[in-house]
Amino acid sequence: MKLFTSDLDRTLIFSHRTIGDTTDCTCIEYLDGKAQSFMSNREMALLQDLTQSAYVVPVTTRSQLQYERISFFQQQLIPQYAVVANGGIVFKDGQRDAQWDEIVQQSFADLLPITSFKERFTLHRQREFFLREYEVENLFYMLAVDEAALCHDSLGEFQQELEQEGWVSYLHGRKFYALPKSLTKEAAVHYVRDQLPHSCHIAAGDSMMDLGMMQIADIGYTPKHGEVYAHYGEDAPVKVVLKEGAAFAEDILQKILTIEGCKVK
Repeated sequence: MKLFTSDLDRTLIFSHRTIGDTTDCTCIEYLDGKAQSFMSNREMALLQDLTQSAYVVPVTTRSQLQYERISFFQQQLIPQYAVVANGGIVFKDGQRDAQWDEIVQQSFADLLPITSFKERFTLHRQREFFLREYEVENLFYMLAVDEAALCHDSLGEFQQELEQEGWVSYLHGRKFYALPKSLTKEAAVHYVRDQLPHSCHIAAGDSMMDLGMMQIADIGYTPKHGEVYAHYGEDAPVKVVLKEGAAFAEDILQKILTIEGCKVK
């Protein structure tokens, strides 16, 4: 069996705006009755085919509740393992993995506690370009950003202070993530892959938060529309697929289906 670990938003699932030039798609996420995310029908069929030769592991920064809104991974393809909260939570057969919870908490031991975040960074959190903030699973923070009002110098100061406390940060469009440095997708994926015997590990993602996961894999794929490509261009340390939206997802899934060992045909 192969192992396929993949980011979700803008890698396997897309908004109506980002899915690309296709009408052959299905809504796989609703919020308050409104369509949020889509997958192409061909992509869904390819993922189902892939389960015959690979473990498919969704890996997302979403909270548990946000992940559970994605109907495809709750009904059509129910994975043995799933990673949510940027690696903070691992689910095995639908149940939260208590052993991983313990490992995560131990990794926080020498870092600024999440309970101290608001007090420590009060001044920065009150910057006018931060609209709202969300505590995710008592593990990290996401702050909504007004891109028009963003001051990069002020944001840079915030990031430096976060780093001094053993936290990392990412500006991802209109979202700013602040996380303990040990809370990574690759750490959780490393744990999961040790549980699943596999001949080849393939990973996919679009953002800088996915890069570590892709780099620990035997093969990593990133799309033209993503942050990794925007940052590195075709010199990216993973395989760049010059396609966007669902066309990217369909292309890599077709490639993964042909992989034997770790050689791409």
